[in-house]
Amino acid sequence: MKKILVPLVYIAIVIVSISVFILTQIKIFLFLPFVFGLAGVLFFPRRIILNFILIYICFDGMIKILSGYTTVLHIASDILVVVIGIRRLLELATVTTERALRIPPFALIFGAHVLWVTVEILNPYGIGLIPGLAAYKVYLTFLLLYFYAYDFLESKSDFMQLVLVSLVLLSIQVVFSIYQFSIGTSSVLSLSGNYAKPIGEKFVGLWFRPFGTGAVPGIPSVWIFLTMPFIVAMFFENRKLLSRALLTVLMILSVYALVICQVRASLLKAFVSSVVASALINRYQPAKVFVGLVATLMIYGGLQVFTYISNPKMAIVQERLQTVYDFKKLTEARQGGVLLSIATTWIESPFGIGLSRVGAASGVFYDKIKENKFYGTEFAFADNLYKAIATELGIPGTILYLMFVGFPLGLVIRRIIYEEVPIDNLNFVSASVGLATASIAGYGGSEGALYLPECAYFWLFIGAAVRFSDPNYNQSPD
Repeated sequence: MKKILVPLVYIAIVIVSISVFILTQIKIFLFLPFVFGLAGVLFFPRRIILNFILIYICFDGMIKILSGYTTVLHIASDILVVVIGIRRLLELATVTTERALRIPPFALIFGAHVLWVTVEILNPYGIGLIPGLAAYKVYLTFLLLYFYAYDFLESKSDFMQLVLVSLVLLSIQVVFSIYQFSIGTSSVLSLSGNYAKPIGEKFVGLWFRPFGTGAVPGIPSVWIFLTMPFIVAMFFENRKLLSRALLTVLMILSVYALVICQVRASLLKAFVSSVVASALINRYQPAKVFVGLVATLMIYGGLQVFTYISNPKMAIVQERLQTVYDFKKLTEARQGGVLLSIATTWIESPFGIGLSRVGAASGVFYDKIKENKFYGTEFAFADNLYKAIATELGIPGTILYLMFVGFPLGLVIRRIIYEEVPIDNLNFVSASVGLATASIAGYGGSEGALYLPECAYFWLFIGAAVRFSDPNYNQSPD
Protein backbone atom coordinates (compact mmCIF):
# COMPACT_ATOMS: atom_id res chain seq x y z
CA MET A 1 0.00 0.00 0.00
CA LYS A 2 2.84 2.38 0.87
CA LYS A 3 4.44 1.87 -2.55
CA ILE A 4 1.35 2.98 -4.43
CA LEU A 5 0.55 5.75 -1.90
CA VAL A 6 3.78 7.68 -2.60
CA PRO A 7 3.14 8.04 -6.35
CA LEU A 8 -0.48 8.99 -5.67
CA VAL A 9 0.68 11.77 -3.33
CA TYR A 10 2.99 12.98 -6.08
CA ILE A 11 0.13 12.98 -8.59
CA ALA A 12 -1.89 15.06 -6.15
CA ILE A 13 0.99 17.55 -5.81
CA VAL A 14 1.23 17.91 -9.58
CA ILE A 15 -2.51 18.47 -9.93
CA VAL A 16 -2.53 21.02 -7.10
CA SER A 17 0.45 22.85 -8.63
CA ILE A 18 -1.26 23.13 -12.01
CA SER A 19 -4.50 24.19 -10.32
CA VAL A 20 -2.68 26.97 -8.47
CA PHE A 21 -1.24 28.13 -11.78
CA ILE A 22 -4.70 28.18 -13.35
CA LEU A 23 -6.02 30.28 -10.46
CA THR A 24 -3.08 32.64 -10.16
CA GLN A 25 -1.42 32.55 -13.61
CA ILE A 26 1.98 32.56 -11.84
CA LYS A 27 4.34 30.36 -13.85
CA ILE A 28 6.63 29.64 -10.92
CA PHE A 29 4.13 27.06 -9.71
CA LEU A 30 4.73 25.04 -12.87
CA PHE A 31 8.25 24.35 -11.65
CA LEU A 32 6.98 22.63 -8.50
CA PRO A 33 6.20 19.28 -10.20
CA PHE A 34 9.72 19.25 -11.64
CA VAL A 35 11.23 20.10 -8.24
CA PHE A 36 9.28 17.31 -6.55
CA GLY A 37 10.19 14.96 -9.38
CA LEU A 38 13.84 15.81 -8.96
CA ALA A 39 13.62 15.16 -5.22
CA GLY A 40 11.88 11.86 -5.93
CA VAL A 41 14.47 10.49 -8.35
CA LEU A 42 17.32 11.62 -6.09
CA PHE A 43 16.17 10.42 -2.69
CA PHE A 44 13.56 7.68 -3.05
CA PRO A 45 14.42 3.96 -3.39
CA ARG A 46 15.32 2.94 -6.93
CA ARG A 47 12.38 0.58 -7.24
CA ILE A 48 10.04 3.56 -6.78
CA ILE A 49 11.66 6.32 -8.82
CA LEU A 50 10.52 5.01 -12.22
CA ASN A 51 6.98 5.81 -11.14
CA PHE A 52 7.96 9.45 -10.72
CA ILE A 53 9.14 9.50 -14.34
CA LEU A 54 5.79 8.17 -15.60
CA ILE A 55 3.83 10.61 -13.46
CA TYR A 56 5.82 13.62 -14.58
CA ILE A 57 5.53 12.57 -18.23
CA CYS A 58 1.75 12.37 -17.81
CA PHE A 59 1.61 16.12 -17.10
CA ASP A 60 4.66 17.08 -19.15
CA GLY A 61 2.75 18.30 -22.21
CA MET A 62 0.30 20.45 -20.24
CA ILE A 63 3.12 21.97 -18.20
CA LYS A 64 5.02 22.84 -21.38
CA ILE A 65 2.03 24.59 -22.94
CA LEU A 66 1.03 26.47 -19.79
CA SER A 67 4.61 27.67 -19.31
CA GLY A 68 4.95 28.74 -22.94
CA TYR A 69 7.65 26.11 -23.48
CA THR A 70 10.04 27.56 -20.92
CA THR A 71 13.48 26.10 -21.69
CA VAL A 72 14.01 24.14 -18.48
CA LEU A 73 10.49 22.72 -18.49
CA HIS A 74 10.80 21.83 -22.17
CA ILE A 75 13.51 19.29 -21.30
CA ALA A 76 12.48 18.61 -17.69
CA SER A 77 11.58 14.96 -18.26
CA ASP A 78 14.91 14.38 -20.01
CA ILE A 79 16.72 15.97 -17.07
CA LEU A 80 14.96 13.63 -14.64
CA VAL A 81 15.97 10.56 -16.67
CA VAL A 82 19.59 11.67 -16.91
CA VAL A 83 19.73 12.49 -13.18
CA ILE A 84 18.65 8.93 -12.40
CA GLY A 85 21.65 7.62 -14.34
CA ILE A 86 24.03 10.03 -12.59
CA ARG A 87 22.63 8.97 -9.21
CA ARG A 88 23.16 5.29 -10.01
CA LEU A 89 26.76 5.84 -11.13
CA LEU A 90 27.52 7.88 -8.01
CA GLU A 91 26.09 5.13 -5.83
CA LEU A 92 28.33 2.57 -7.50
CA ALA A 93 31.36 4.79 -7.04
CA THR A 94 30.77 5.83 -3.43
CA VAL A 95 28.77 3.13 -1.62
CA THR A 96 30.83 0.03 -0.85
CA THR A 97 27.78 -2.16 -0.21
CA GLU A 98 26.03 -1.14 -3.43
CA ARG A 99 24.80 -3.98 -5.64
CA ALA A 100 26.59 -4.21 -8.98
CA LEU A 101 24.83 -3.07 -12.12
CA ARG A 102 22.46 -5.60 -13.62
CA ILE A 103 23.27 -5.32 -17.35
CA PRO A 104 20.44 -6.31 -19.72
CA PRO A 105 20.91 -8.22 -22.97
CA PHE A 106 21.88 -6.29 -26.12
CA ALA A 107 23.70 -3.52 -24.23
CA LEU A 108 26.48 -3.63 -26.85
CA ILE A 109 23.99 -2.79 -29.59
CA PHE A 110 22.91 0.21 -27.55
CA GLY A 111 26.55 1.24 -27.18
CA ALA A 112 27.02 1.04 -30.96
CA HIS A 113 23.83 3.07 -31.44
CA VAL A 114 25.09 5.77 -29.06
CA LEU A 115 28.42 5.87 -30.89
CA TRP A 116 26.73 6.23 -34.28
CA VAL A 117 24.40 9.02 -33.10
CA THR A 118 27.46 10.82 -31.74
CA VAL A 119 29.22 10.42 -35.09
CA GLU A 120 26.14 11.84 -36.83
CA ILE A 121 26.64 15.11 -34.97
CA LEU A 122 29.66 15.61 -37.24
CA ASN A 123 27.74 14.73 -40.41
CA PRO A 124 28.92 17.14 -43.16
CA TYR A 125 25.30 17.61 -44.27
CA GLY A 126 24.23 18.45 -40.71
CA ILE A 127 22.88 21.76 -39.48
CA GLY A 128 25.22 22.35 -36.56
CA LEU A 129 26.50 21.16 -33.19
CA ILE A 130 23.54 22.32 -31.07
CA PRO A 131 20.88 20.63 -33.25
CA GLY A 132 23.03 17.50 -33.21
CA LEU A 133 23.27 17.46 -29.43
CA ALA A 134 19.54 18.21 -29.18
CA ALA A 135 18.87 14.94 -31.01
CA TYR A 136 20.11 13.05 -27.95
CA LYS A 137 16.67 13.86 -26.53
CA VAL A 138 15.09 11.80 -29.30
CA TYR A 139 17.58 8.98 -29.85
CA LEU A 140 19.21 8.38 -26.47
CA THR A 141 17.58 9.77 -23.32
CA PHE A 142 14.54 7.56 -22.95
CA LEU A 143 16.30 4.45 -24.23
CA LEU A 144 18.00 4.53 -20.82
CA LEU A 145 14.69 3.44 -19.26
CA TYR A 146 15.34 -0.02 -20.73
CA PHE A 147 18.43 -0.26 -18.53
CA TYR A 148 16.80 1.33 -15.49
CA ALA A 149 13.83 -1.05 -15.53
CA TYR A 150 16.09 -4.08 -15.86
CA ASP A 151 18.42 -2.90 -13.09
CA PHE A 152 16.07 -1.27 -10.57
CA LEU A 153 13.00 -3.51 -10.39
CA GLU A 154 13.52 -6.26 -7.84
CA SER A 155 10.23 -8.07 -7.48
CA LYS A 156 6.89 -8.66 -9.12
CA SER A 157 5.31 -6.12 -6.76
CA ASP A 158 7.64 -3.47 -8.23
CA PHE A 159 6.42 -4.39 -11.71
CA MET A 160 2.80 -4.36 -10.53
CA GLN A 161 3.28 -0.92 -9.01
CA LEU A 162 4.34 0.44 -12.42
CA VAL A 163 1.20 -1.10 -13.89
CA LEU A 164 -1.07 0.35 -11.18
CA VAL A 165 0.42 3.83 -11.61
CA SER A 166 -0.08 3.49 -15.38
CA LEU A 167 -3.76 2.67 -14.85
CA VAL A 168 -4.18 5.72 -12.60
CA LEU A 169 -2.54 7.92 -15.24
CA LEU A 170 -4.77 6.38 -17.91
CA SER A 171 -7.83 7.25 -15.81
CA ILE A 172 -6.65 10.87 -15.61
CA GLN A 173 -6.26 11.03 -19.40
CA VAL A 174 -9.68 9.51 -19.98
CA VAL A 175 -11.45 11.88 -17.55
CA PHE A 176 -9.72 14.94 -19.04
CA SER A 177 -10.55 13.76 -22.57
CA ILE A 178 -14.24 13.23 -21.93
CA TYR A 179 -14.54 16.60 -20.18
CA GLN A 180 -12.64 18.50 -22.89
CA PHE A 181 -14.61 16.92 -25.72
CA SER A 182 -17.91 17.77 -24.06
CA ILE A 183 -16.89 21.45 -23.63
CA GLY A 184 -14.90 21.95 -26.84
CA THR A 185 -11.98 24.25 -27.55
CA SER A 186 -12.80 26.55 -24.63
CA SER A 187 -11.92 23.71 -22.24
CA VAL A 188 -8.23 24.29 -22.98
CA LEU A 189 -8.20 27.86 -24.28
CA SER A 190 -9.64 28.99 -20.96
CA LEU A 191 -6.48 27.64 -19.31
CA SER A 192 -4.06 29.36 -21.64
CA GLY A 193 -4.04 31.06 -25.01
CA ASN A 194 -0.94 28.96 -25.74
CA TYR A 195 -3.28 26.14 -26.75
CA ALA A 196 -4.33 28.14 -29.81
CA LYS A 197 -1.18 27.17 -31.72
CA PRO A 198 -1.53 23.35 -31.49
CA ILE A 199 -5.28 23.66 -32.12
CA GLY A 200 -4.58 25.73 -35.24
CA GLU A 201 -7.27 25.88 -37.89
CA LYS A 202 -7.63 22.15 -38.24
CA PHE A 203 -8.95 21.12 -34.81
CA VAL A 204 -11.58 23.77 -34.15
CA GLY A 205 -15.33 23.45 -33.74
CA LEU A 206 -16.68 20.02 -34.59
CA TRP A 207 -13.15 18.84 -35.40
CA PHE A 208 -11.80 19.48 -31.91
CA ARG A 209 -9.77 16.65 -30.38
CA PRO A 210 -9.10 16.37 -26.64
CA PHE A 211 -5.61 17.13 -25.33
CA GLY A 212 -5.95 15.32 -22.01
CA THR A 213 -2.88 16.49 -20.13
CA GLY A 214 -0.77 16.43 -23.28
CA ALA A 215 0.45 19.02 -25.75
CA VAL A 216 -1.03 17.58 -28.95
CA PRO A 217 -4.69 17.15 -30.03
CA GLY A 218 -5.70 13.50 -29.68
CA ILE A 219 -2.64 12.51 -27.62
CA PRO A 220 -4.72 10.73 -24.92
CA SER A 221 -5.32 8.00 -27.49
CA VAL A 222 -1.62 7.14 -27.28
CA TRP A 223 -1.85 6.68 -23.51
CA ILE A 224 -4.84 4.42 -24.09
CA PHE A 225 -3.21 2.04 -26.56
CA LEU A 226 -0.08 1.90 -24.40
CA THR A 227 -2.05 1.00 -21.26
CA MET A 228 -4.88 -1.11 -22.68
CA PRO A 229 -2.89 -4.39 -22.48
CA PHE A 230 -2.33 -3.82 -18.76
CA ILE A 231 -6.09 -3.55 -18.20
CA VAL A 232 -6.26 -7.02 -19.77
CA ALA A 233 -3.36 -8.28 -17.63
CA MET A 234 -4.87 -6.94 -14.40
CA PHE A 235 -8.24 -8.46 -15.32
CA PHE A 236 -6.70 -11.93 -15.45
CA GLU A 237 -4.32 -11.24 -12.55
CA ASN A 238 -7.01 -10.13 -10.11
CA ARG A 239 -10.02 -12.39 -9.70
CA LYS A 240 -11.95 -10.17 -7.27
CA LEU A 241 -15.35 -9.22 -8.67
CA LEU A 242 -15.10 -5.55 -7.68
CA SER A 243 -11.65 -5.19 -9.25
CA ARG A 244 -12.81 -6.77 -12.49
CA ALA A 245 -15.90 -4.55 -12.54
CA LEU A 246 -13.74 -1.41 -12.14
CA LEU A 247 -11.36 -2.60 -14.85
CA THR A 248 -14.31 -3.24 -17.18
CA VAL A 249 -15.60 0.30 -16.58
CA LEU A 250 -12.13 1.69 -17.25
CA MET A 251 -11.95 -0.34 -20.47
CA ILE A 252 -15.33 0.98 -21.66
CA LEU A 253 -14.46 4.60 -20.86
CA SER A 254 -11.05 4.18 -22.52
CA VAL A 255 -12.64 2.92 -25.73
CA TYR A 256 -15.04 5.87 -25.66
CA ALA A 257 -12.07 8.24 -25.22
CA LEU A 258 -10.41 6.53 -28.20
CA VAL A 259 -13.47 7.25 -30.31
CA ILE A 260 -13.65 10.94 -29.42
CA CYS A 261 -9.88 11.39 -29.89
CA GLN A 262 -10.44 10.40 -33.56
CA VAL A 263 -6.94 8.98 -34.07
CA ARG A 264 -7.39 5.96 -36.30
CA ALA A 265 -3.88 4.61 -35.81
CA SER A 266 -4.30 4.58 -32.03
CA LEU A 267 -7.64 2.84 -32.39
CA LEU A 268 -5.99 0.03 -34.33
CA LYS A 269 -2.96 -0.11 -32.03
CA ALA A 270 -5.19 -0.32 -28.94
CA PHE A 271 -6.90 -3.29 -30.55
CA VAL A 272 -3.56 -4.92 -31.41
CA SER A 273 -2.03 -4.34 -27.96
CA SER A 274 -5.01 -5.78 -26.06
CA VAL A 275 -5.49 -8.77 -28.41
CA VAL A 276 -1.77 -9.70 -28.33
CA ALA A 277 -1.73 -9.48 -24.53
CA SER A 278 -4.88 -11.59 -24.23
CA ALA A 279 -3.64 -14.15 -26.75
CA LEU A 280 -0.32 -14.64 -24.94
CA ILE A 281 -1.90 -14.83 -21.49
CA ASN A 282 -4.50 -17.35 -22.67
CA ARG A 283 -2.54 -19.08 -25.41
CA TYR A 284 -3.86 -22.49 -24.36
CA GLN A 285 -7.43 -21.25 -23.96
CA PRO A 286 -8.44 -19.81 -27.36
CA ALA A 287 -12.09 -19.65 -26.27
CA LYS A 288 -11.22 -16.93 -23.73
CA VAL A 289 -9.39 -14.95 -26.39
CA PHE A 290 -12.34 -15.26 -28.74
CA VAL A 291 -14.84 -14.17 -26.09
CA GLY A 292 -12.63 -11.22 -25.16
CA LEU A 293 -12.31 -10.23 -28.82
CA VAL A 294 -16.08 -10.34 -29.36
CA ALA A 295 -16.69 -8.38 -26.14
CA THR A 296 -14.20 -5.69 -27.22
CA LEU A 297 -15.81 -5.34 -30.64
CA MET A 298 -19.25 -5.13 -29.04
CA ILE A 299 -18.06 -2.40 -26.66
CA TYR A 300 -16.55 -0.45 -29.53
CA GLY A 301 -19.61 -0.84 -31.75
CA GLY A 302 -22.03 -0.03 -28.92
CA LEU A 303 -20.12 3.11 -27.97
CA GLN A 304 -20.02 4.26 -31.57
CA VAL A 305 -23.82 3.95 -31.80
CA PHE A 306 -24.29 5.63 -28.41
CA THR A 307 -22.06 8.59 -29.22
CA TYR A 308 -23.64 9.00 -32.65
CA ILE A 309 -27.14 9.17 -31.15
CA SER A 310 -26.29 11.23 -28.06
CA ASN A 311 -24.06 13.86 -29.65
CA PRO A 312 -24.75 15.47 -33.07
CA LYS A 313 -21.11 16.42 -33.64
CA MET A 314 -20.17 12.74 -33.49
CA ALA A 315 -21.44 12.38 -37.06
CA ILE A 316 -18.19 13.95 -38.29
CA VAL A 317 -16.16 11.82 -35.89
CA GLN A 318 -17.89 8.69 -37.17
CA GLU A 319 -17.27 9.69 -40.77
CA ARG A 320 -13.55 9.90 -40.11
CA LEU A 321 -13.38 6.70 -38.06
CA GLN A 322 -15.25 4.70 -40.69
CA THR A 323 -12.11 4.90 -42.86
CA VAL A 324 -10.48 2.49 -40.43
CA TYR A 325 -12.48 -0.22 -42.22
CA ASP A 326 -11.16 0.88 -45.62
CA PHE A 327 -7.85 -0.99 -45.58
CA LYS A 328 -6.65 0.36 -48.92
CA LYS A 329 -7.33 3.97 -47.99
CA LEU A 330 -5.80 3.53 -44.54
CA THR A 331 -2.60 1.89 -45.76
CA GLU A 332 -2.11 4.37 -48.59
CA ALA A 333 -2.95 7.44 -46.51
CA ARG A 334 0.61 8.06 -45.32
CA GLN A 335 2.81 6.17 -47.71
CA GLY A 336 3.71 9.25 -49.71
CA GLY A 337 6.43 7.40 -51.62
CA VAL A 338 8.14 6.38 -48.39
CA LEU A 339 10.16 3.49 -49.83
CA LEU A 340 11.24 5.57 -52.83
CA SER A 341 12.16 8.46 -50.53
CA ILE A 342 14.24 6.20 -48.26
CA ALA A 343 15.97 4.56 -51.21
CA THR A 344 16.73 7.93 -52.82
CA THR A 345 18.13 9.35 -49.59
CA TRP A 346 20.28 6.29 -48.98
CA ILE A 347 21.67 6.36 -52.52
CA GLU A 348 22.53 10.06 -52.26
CA SER A 349 23.71 9.92 -48.64
CA PRO A 350 24.02 6.37 -47.22
CA PHE A 351 25.18 7.78 -43.86
CA GLY A 352 22.20 10.12 -43.43
CA ILE A 353 21.88 13.89 -43.69
CA GLY A 354 22.33 14.78 -40.02
CA LEU A 355 20.27 15.07 -36.87
CA SER A 356 17.23 17.19 -35.94
CA ARG A 357 16.09 17.19 -39.57
CA VAL A 358 12.75 15.42 -39.18
CA GLY A 359 9.77 15.73 -36.87
CA ALA A 360 9.41 17.97 -33.82
CA ALA A 361 13.05 19.12 -33.80
CA SER A 362 12.78 20.34 -37.39
CA GLY A 363 10.38 23.05 -36.25
CA VAL A 364 12.80 24.32 -33.62
CA PHE A 365 15.67 24.46 -36.11
CA TYR A 366 13.61 25.39 -39.16
CA ASP A 367 15.72 28.43 -40.06
CA LYS A 368 18.96 26.43 -39.89
CA ILE A 369 17.48 23.70 -42.07
CA LYS A 370 16.20 26.26 -44.56
CA GLU A 371 19.65 27.85 -44.84
CA ASN A 372 21.47 24.53 -45.27
CA LYS A 373 23.08 24.36 -48.73
CA PHE A 374 22.76 20.58 -49.06
CA TYR A 375 19.27 19.56 -47.91
CA GLY A 376 16.32 21.81 -47.10
CA THR A 377 12.97 21.58 -45.33
CA GLU A 378 11.51 18.97 -47.69
CA PHE A 379 12.61 16.23 -45.26
CA ALA A 380 11.04 17.84 -42.16
CA PHE A 381 7.74 15.93 -42.43
CA ALA A 382 7.87 12.14 -42.36
CA ASP A 383 4.93 10.72 -40.31
CA ASN A 384 6.81 7.44 -40.68
CA LEU A 385 9.47 6.26 -38.25
CA TYR A 386 11.41 4.32 -40.87
CA LYS A 387 11.63 7.40 -43.07
CA ALA A 388 12.65 9.58 -40.11
CA ILE A 389 15.54 7.40 -38.94
CA ALA A 390 16.61 6.54 -42.47
CA THR A 391 16.89 10.24 -43.28
CA GLU A 392 18.78 11.24 -40.14
CA LEU A 393 20.81 8.14 -39.25
CA GLY A 394 21.49 6.59 -42.64
CA ILE A 395 21.87 2.86 -43.28
CA PRO A 396 24.11 1.94 -40.29
CA GLY A 397 22.05 3.96 -37.83
CA THR A 398 18.75 2.56 -39.08
CA ILE A 399 20.01 -1.01 -38.73
CA LEU A 400 21.34 -0.42 -35.20
CA TYR A 401 18.19 1.33 -34.01
CA LEU A 402 15.87 -1.36 -35.36
CA MET A 403 18.08 -4.10 -33.92
CA PHE A 404 17.88 -2.53 -30.48
CA VAL A 405 14.11 -2.19 -30.85
CA GLY A 406 13.49 -5.70 -32.17
CA PHE A 407 15.96 -7.98 -30.39
CA PRO A 408 14.69 -7.50 -26.81
CA LEU A 409 11.09 -8.00 -27.94
CA GLY A 410 12.09 -11.10 -29.91
CA LEU A 411 13.87 -12.49 -26.84
CA VAL A 412 10.79 -12.06 -24.65
CA ILE A 413 8.49 -13.64 -27.25
CA ARG A 414 10.86 -16.61 -27.59
CA ARG A 415 10.83 -17.10 -23.82
CA ILE A 416 7.01 -17.04 -23.79
CA ILE A 417 6.76 -19.54 -26.66
CA TYR A 418 9.21 -21.93 -25.02
CA GLU A 419 7.52 -21.50 -21.61
CA GLU A 420 10.58 -20.12 -19.92
CA VAL A 421 8.80 -17.18 -18.32
CA PRO A 422 8.12 -17.61 -14.57
CA ILE A 423 4.38 -18.25 -14.39
CA ASP A 424 3.77 -15.50 -11.82
CA ASN A 425 5.15 -12.91 -14.21
CA LEU A 426 3.44 -14.10 -17.40
CA ASN A 427 0.47 -11.69 -17.34
CA PHE A 428 2.50 -8.48 -17.06
CA VAL A 429 5.23 -9.71 -19.39
CA SER A 430 2.56 -10.55 -22.00
CA ALA A 431 1.00 -7.10 -21.59
CA SER A 432 4.41 -5.51 -22.18
CA VAL A 433 4.75 -7.52 -25.38
CA GLY A 434 1.30 -6.28 -26.44
CA LEU A 435 2.39 -2.68 -25.87
CA ALA A 436 5.66 -3.12 -27.76
CA THR A 437 4.03 -5.00 -30.65
CA ALA A 438 1.39 -2.31 -31.13
CA SER A 439 4.02 0.42 -31.02
CA ILE A 440 6.14 -1.28 -33.68
CA ALA A 441 3.03 -1.95 -35.79
CA GLY A 442 2.52 1.80 -35.98
CA TYR A 443 6.00 2.70 -37.22
CA GLY A 444 4.80 2.89 -40.82
CA GLY A 445 2.22 5.60 -40.07
CA SER A 446 3.83 7.60 -37.30
CA GLU A 447 7.14 8.65 -35.82
CA GLY A 448 5.54 8.97 -32.38
CA ALA A 449 7.69 6.15 -31.03
CA LEU A 450 10.56 8.66 -30.88
CA TYR A 451 8.59 10.99 -28.60
CA LEU A 452 6.74 11.03 -25.29
CA PRO A 453 4.84 9.23 -23.96
CA GLU A 454 5.33 6.31 -26.36
CA CYS A 455 9.13 6.16 -26.20
CA ALA A 456 9.12 6.15 -22.38
CA TYR A 457 6.50 3.42 -22.11
CA PHE A 458 8.10 1.27 -24.79
CA TRP A 459 11.58 1.23 -23.27
CA LEU A 460 10.46 1.07 -19.66
CA PHE A 461 8.15 -1.90 -20.12
CA ILE A 462 10.31 -3.79 -22.61
CA GLY A 463 13.14 -3.51 -20.07
CA ALA A 464 10.84 -4.83 -17.35
CA ALA A 465 9.65 -7.62 -19.66
CA VAL A 466 13.21 -8.74 -20.43
CA ARG A 467 13.98 -8.76 -16.70
CA PHE A 468 10.89 -10.63 -15.53
CA SER A 469 10.74 -13.08 -18.43
CA ASP A 470 14.21 -14.36 -17.54
CA PRO A 471 13.93 -18.04 -16.51
CA ASN A 472 16.76 -17.38 -14.02
CA TYR A 473 14.84 -14.49 -12.47
CA ASN A 474 14.98 -14.57 -8.70
CA GLN A 475 12.46 -12.45 -6.84
CA SER A 476 13.92 -10.40 -4.05
CA PRO A 477 11.92 -10.11 -0.82
CA ASP A 478 9.53 -7.16 -0.77
